Amino acid sequence: MKCRGLNVGDYNGVEVLIREAKHDSTGRVPVNRQTMMRFESIF
Repeated sequence: MKCRGLNVGDYNGVEVLIREAKHDSTGRVPVNRQTMMRFESIF
């Protein structure tokens, strides 16, 4: 899993805010339980 450029403000416990992505595909993305657990361990 790559979390390049992600900061605490980009994750609210339920979804991740994508500020910059390939092909200008930005927005909010819901995360599953496994991803939430990984983010919690990082932040």
